[in-house]
Amino acid sequence: MGERPIRLDSKFSTPCAFWVPEAKDVVSTGMLLVDDDGITFTTAPEYSRDLRMADIASEISSIQSAREKLLVLHGFTGQGNCTLCQLVDVEHPGLRHFGLEQSIAAISYRALVCVIGVHFGGLTDKCFDSARYTFSGLSEWVPKATTEQWEPDQILIKIPHKEREIFAVCLHESHAEVSLKVYPEVTTSDLDGGRVTRSVPYVEVRSAGPECLSWYREVGARIENLFSLFTGTSQALETFFLYRGEDSGTVIERRYSHARPFSQLECVTCTTAELANSVAIWLNEPPRFRSVESLALGVLRKGKLFVETEFLSLAQALEGFHRATTQADSSFASRLSDLCQRIDAAVLVRMRIDIADFISNVVATRNFYTHAGGDPIPGKPSPLDGAEMFFLNQKMRALLRGVMLRHLEIPEERIADVIVRESTRWH
Repeated sequence: MGERPIRLDSKFSTPCAFWVPEAKDVVSTGMLLVDDDGITFTTAPEYSRDLRMADIASEISSIQSAREKLLVLHGFTGQGNCTLCQLVDVEHPGLRHFGLEQSIAAISYRALVCVIGVHFGGLTDKCFDSARYTFSGLSEWVPKATTEQWEPDQILIKIPHKEREIFAVCLHESHAEVSLKVYPEVTTSDLDGGRVTRSVPYVEVRSAGPECLSWYREVGARIENLFSLFTGTSQALETFFLYRGEDSGTVIERRYSHARPFSQLECVTCTTAELANSVAIWLNEPPRFRSVESLALGVLRKGKLFVETEFLSLAQALEGFHRATTQADSSFASRLSDLCQRIDAAVLVRMRIDIADFISNVVATRNFYTHAGGDPIPGKPSPLDGAEMFFLNQKMRALLRGVMLRHLEIPEERIADVIVRESTRWH
């Protein structure tokens, strides 16, 4: 049996057998393929000597009317037990010869998620106790697992046998426990055979009671968003493990992460206590905040957007964030004014944001593109375009990041230089 895939974006191909949990004796063998196109289970081809046009017409009609959907399949693969979730048949590959009345037919199913190592009842089956996640680029931001002691004639590096806990918090809404830990990994260099150490951070989430895969997927995605907000680069989930008693499962899923390299200049540095408090605030937010979170982090994490698309997304995110964090029923201009006032006036000056001009430009440009096809109204401020819109986007992006970090109770002195640089670096 081959080694179990580790990464969330692992790619592999393996012989397999799958069955519906309620009908264990009806088994379909075939190949499981995980690649850039997704997760595909293709059944082994079946041969028939009785091919008729009526059968083909009936098959085509059934395919066109409604593709078969399966909530879950249990199976066995070269990597061990396996569960596929949310399947739909996408193709019926094969060979048909009407003259000889013979055919070879198979079915290809596309799955949303593959979990190697365990069988369970699907996305909403509450059977897991905890999950563990690792993220790209995070090791350069969190404290190291190893410690260095500088002495007159040597440098002493201490590598602990156990992981180092950075923080642990309990969420008052769900009573889940969230902890950030770092463990040392020691490997041998391929170049000179020497020892190489690195710190590998991971987040562990333990639910108050059994929870489902969907719940842990959402928590992982939200932590990914939070770390992206802090580091200023788009983080990506690298590994995602589920635990149920002594059993464990590795989650495989096709995701478009837009991950970017870590940059020290982009990240916000804070204390362990401040980070723990931010995690608690973030994961305790009510459902109405989460749609805004997805919108805001979606635009902050994507580096390549048309300037007009980026502007409209930022405008919508700023308006939505204000609506989600206040009870006030106000105009778009009033919301922008209130958001600007959440940042110190001296910092806004450094960001080159004049509140009156900024609001006028954002509102005029948003109105013009929201009601596309019209002409600028005489006597009203003209919408920005080209380079002016690009520079306005940088200010909006920095403001959005700044007010979100302040909402997480990060002191302004820790974010000022970062959002000033983000607002002005292209000027």
